[in-house]
Amino acid sequence: MKRFFAILAAGLGLLACTKETPVAETATQPLKFNITVNRADSPDTKAVKTGWEDGDVVCVFFSEAEAPKYLEMKYDAETESWTNTQKNGTEEETFDLTEGTMTAVFLPFGSDAEVGADDDGNFVFNKMYYSYFLKAEQQDYTVEDGVVYGKLNMLLPDGFVQFFVDVSEATIGMAGSYYLWEGHVAPAGVESVAADGTVNMKVRQDGGAMPAYAYVNGTAQGLHFSGILNESARGAATDYAFHISVQGMISKVARGTKTLYTKTSRALKLPGSESDVWEDDPHPAVDLGLDVKWAALNVGAAIGGKLTGDFFAWGETVPYYESIADDGAITWKTGMSDGYLWSTYFDTKDGGTTFTNYATDKKTVLDPANDAATANWGEPWRMPTDEEWMALCNRDVFDWAWDETVQGYIVTSNIPGYEGAFISLPAAGFMSGLELINVGISGFYWSSSLSEAQSDFAKYAYFNPEEMGRTSHFRYFGYPVRPVCD
Repeated sequence: MKRFFAILAAGLGLLACTKETPVAETATQPLKFNITVNRADSPDTKAVKTGWEDGDVVCVFFSEAEAPKYLEMKYDAETESWTNTQKNGTEEETFDLTEGTMTAVFLPFGSDAEVGADDDGNFVFNKMYYSYFLKAEQQDYTVEDGVVYGKLNMLLPDGFVQFFVDVSEATIGMAGSYYLWEGHVAPAGVESVAADGTVNMKVRQDGGAMPAYAYVNGTAQGLHFSGILNESARGAATDYAFHISVQGMISKVARGTKTLYTKTSRALKLPGSESDVWEDDPHPAVDLGLDVKWAALNVGAAIGGKLTGDFFAWGETVPYYESIADDGAITWKTGMSDGYLWSTYFDTKDGGTTFTNYATDKKTVLDPANDAATANWGEPWRMPTDEEWMALCNRDVFDWAWDETVQGYIVTSNIPGYEGAFISLPAAGFMSGLELINVGISGFYWSSSLSEAQSDFAKYAYFNPEEMGRTSHFRYFGYPVRPVCD
């Protein structure tokens, strides 16, 4: 019996040892981080954001940690310290680091950014911020007694320039409404961080619209824009024309000769948005990523006024009326009292049976002399061809969203490098005889292309809240014109 109790006691002792072993194996404490983060700018640089502000986030990617695991460092202004949080992992899946390199990214206007992984193992940001950023690539770190030591010197990527517009009432909501563009500057932002620590940028085309980021802290309240400056303009006196627009409707331009430098966080302060230095830009163009740029306004539309513009018969360069009142009353020009019918149309004498131009001459596209865009705005503006309307109507690459404020469509590009660029197309209606029809309900826009099927028809684009497409109809109808330029 004594022998039995001795064996039982030994067995219980062995079980006790067995239970304690896993506790010892999981007792490893999570790593702590002693990483200093420096930035080169200061209040003297005239940058919008200088020094660290409360809530700023720096994302740190370690060579030994596979995507999507990264370290989030968030700044607390009250304690002047950083809170370190491992992202995309649990407490039991803490970093297993010994030594290596780390890369960090700071998005000044992207503290809400999140990071995931793609199929190639890159760290990918969940959304694009077309704004400047700071980075520190492939910096060494070491680990001693469970503490990660390193130093990050955050620098502006080569080529970035920044612009600031004073807007005393700036709000975060303005970020989706204001755009700035200049022909020497391309919108850009950080897209991903490769597994080897290289920061990959996404750069759009020169002259693309730079979205606003509203800065509402401190005394520098206003709108911030940034992009990559064309190499030929860096450090050289250059003629600039800065265009600013709101919802693609109102466009103003400030011109001047300046010398801009990169490799600095200095921001160029542009005139305030209401300044007299900004002059009206009568014909703003928008690059949607197609072979042509599209005008932001119809021929005859006024900045700050009616957006529908004028109505033209196909091949005519002036409207038949003197004015259209707000209540729809039309004052007709002398000799045009029949309105938009064959009896008024310039190119036929027998009610649309035969034509002087664009029939027997075999021409299928309007000459500049008969192009309402060229005649009213001058070259290089012209009416779009049917093929160019077809490209814009491609819903695989453009979002067409009906907007009640515009009373028409907002057409937004999804073409890589031009995402977010947009134009608005009001549903201006059309004129037939003496009537203006379907204002705010339907849109009809001429192309410069004659119908191949019959010479009394010309091609146009049409839309309403339910559908959009292209077709052809009688040349005498009065439709708006939306110009393009090469």
